[in-house]
Amino acid sequence: MARAEFYRAYEKNVAVVVGEFGAYKVANGQFIFPLQRTAKRYNAAAMTAAAKRLNELDHERRRMARSQQEGWEQFVKGK
Repeated sequence: MARAEFYRAYEKNVAVVVGEFGAYKVANGQFIFPLQRTAKRYNAAAMTAAAKRLNELDHERRRMARSQQEGWEQFVKGK
């Protein structure tokens, strides 16, 4: 689900870039738009929120895997 959110946000960013094709520059790996409203629209495409959510879910997955492993170790040891 988090990956789907990430790709939806990515799709929005690509739509902004395609819509502004020829009107922006790329400098140091960043898009430079001539209008501030376009830059805001690009940033508001929720890339940051989607990436944050994906990171949170990955952290939760790792925490749960550790917990499950600890539970199995206790079960095997008979505790």
